Amino acid sequence: MLRRVALTLVVVAAAVGWASVASAQTTTTGPVVTSTTPTTVARTTVVPTTRPRVTTPAPASTTTSRSTSTTVAAAGGGDGISGRTIALIVGAIAVAVLLVVIVVLLMRRRGSGQWRDEAVQAAAEGRSVLGLATHGLATLDQPAFAAQTWSDLDAQGAQLHQRLQGLARRTPPDEWAGSAVTRLDHALQALRSSVEADRALRLGPPPPTAEQLGYSEAVVRQRATDFEQNVQALESSVAQVR
Repeated sequence: MLRRVALTLVVVAAAVGWASVASAQTTTTGPVVTSTTPTTVARTTVVPTTRPRVTTPAPASTTTSRSTSTTVAAAGGGDGISGRTIALIVGAIAVAVLLVVIVVLLMRRRGSGQWRDEAVQAAAEGRSVLGLATHGLATLDQPAFAAQTWSDLDAQGAQLHQRLQGLARRTPPDEWAGSAVTRLDHALQALRSSVEADRALRLGPPPPTAEQLGYSEAVVRQRATDFEQNVQALESSVAQVR
């Protein structure tokens, strides 16, 4: 999934860069050139035929200069940002955005992988706690032995509770996985509470009645069943995390 998203982003960024370059092609022209060609037009006064003893002075020649200016206008000239520069800026922005998205996706995937590993470990510890509960229920006719089993269960349950609390404080890969962690922690606390009550009842004083012992055992069995179902739910949700 991450590779597919990254590949799509690369294609989009490349398309944006090429489109920017294509649309920014302009004709580069030189500055405005003005050429001035002076043209001298001479006006000469024709001197009439000279007659004897009559001299007509020739007036001074008058020279008139005119300047003809030819302006060659450049097509599309200007001092603004060139189209190639704009294309490079757009391409750089597209690449930067692509890199940020890839980094975010990688960090999110890494966080999901760490969360999944922690959840797998929590489910394994849950199975260990469940094994102690099953073993303790099978030895309820031996109060001292059962009490030791319940003590071990509570110690392992405390470690599992800390792990589940750590998972709950972090962002889960999906809503179902986060909900499974929360439900398992509640079931664990209920099991620990019932086990502690049963241990205190069996060790006394005062000596418990048969009715009290039967009710306490039923509660522990029910809490153990609920806990097992939530362990299975966490294992199922973790298996779906990618």
